[in-house]
Amino acid sequence: MSSCLTNMINMVQDYEKMKDLIEQMPMYRELEEKNRKLEKKNRKLEKKNLKLKTMLFRYEQIINSYILYQNNDNVIHPEPENIQHKTTQTHEPREIEEVEEIVYEVEEVEETEEVEEVEEVEETEEVEETEEVEEVEEVEETEEVEETEEVEETEEVEETEEVEETEEVEETEEVEETEEVEETEEVEETEEVEETEEVEETEEVEEVEETEDVEETEEVEEVEEVEEVEEVEEVEEVEEVEEVDEVEEVEEVEEVEEVEEVEEVEEVEEMEEVEEEEDSDVYEVVINKKSYYVTNEVDSPIYATDENGEISLEVGIYKDGKPTFYKKK
Repeated sequence: MSSCLTNMINMVQDYEKMKDLIEQMPMYRELEEKNRKLEKKNRKLEKKNLKLKTMLFRYEQIINSYILYQNNDNVIHPEPENIQHKTTQTHEPREIEEVEEIVYEVEEVEETEEVEEVEEVEETEEVEETEEVEEVEEVEETEEVEETEEVEETEEVEETEEVEETEEVEETEEVEETEEVEETEEVEETEEVEETEEVEETEEVEEVEETEDVEETEEVEEVEEVEEVEEVEEVEEVEEVEEVDEVEEVEEVEEVEEVEEVEEVEEVEEMEEVEEEEDSDVYEVVINKKSYYVTNEVDSPIYATDENGEISLEVGIYKDGKPTFYKKK
């Protein structure tokens, strides 16, 4: 049991660690992607800064040249007009070319920025799609983990229900057995009571027959006294016949009584022998902080103790090594 518990604890700890790692993985991925995006943005910003610096430098040069050109126009030079015209012709096309070049570069920069923005949008969309896919996978994994946990919980619940059902079945079987034992005891008691009632009825019938015989004899004696002397002989014969019948009946009754006494004596002797055997094989056992007497701890009846610590009534029985007690009526 201890090894199983340790294995279960280790499995739970491993599961928690894996869960933490799974939760942290998308965070690391998101951070890496953010760092990449920031690096790209920094590079783009650096490029833009360089371009802006170059453009500013060129604009400054153009402005300075333009200012110089205006100053040269306003100043009176000793040179002839043809030379001034040449100088104007030399300055103007350069400025125009430089301006055109700058405009062209600006357009190129704008186009490159648009292309970069499109690429960024595409990259962001791809990243979002990958994140959605990862989220879906994580959700599926979490659902699978939850399903496995639910399956394990259902299995545990089913096992507990089966154990409870088996315990209830065992309790019902024990209750049925105790009820059967009680019924058998009641049947035995009723049979004993019926036997005693039959014996009492037979004794009463014998007494009634004896009283009837006595009354008949008295009546016959009175009749003999009242009758005439001539009928004395006949009455004597009748009396002899009746006395013979009575003697036979009395002998039969005595024989029945002797047989009953002998049977009772034998039953008493058997009961005493059984009690002696039980007393000889019985020993004391403590159950639920109470002392009882038993012959063994497998299938023996359980006897209670009285105030003097001697064997009393049977209150239960061992069944497969388990003590079960009878219900009190």
